[in-house]
Amino acid sequence: MSLGEFEPDVWIPSSHPAARRGVIGLDELAGLDVIHGPRRASPAIYDRWLEVLRAVDPRFEFADPPFRHCLPMVLAFAATASRTAAVLTGPAVIAGPPPDGHR
Repeated sequence: MSLGEFEPDVWIPSSHPAARRGVIGLDELAGLDVIHGPRRASPAIYDRWLEVLRAVDPRFEFADPPFRHCLPMVLAFAATASRTAAVLTGPAVIAGPPPDGHR
């Protein structure tokens, strides 16, 4: 999936139907608890994702990461959550120039 200028990574549990398909729609993603953040780490990416997901669900909010600097721990936390959770990281690859000409 390409979101504007970025190609993000979305980590979802292997038990989720989208994992078997290898793709997740924005409507499915907006229905999950999505861990992303903190905003200060990449405000342009965070704000763009928030805008796109709120277009699908106006009440959408990101869940704050329970462990700020350890992706393996965040993934383990999401995998064992009581509700299906996704972890949004990115961009894995910048597909074009950053927004507003920032480098």
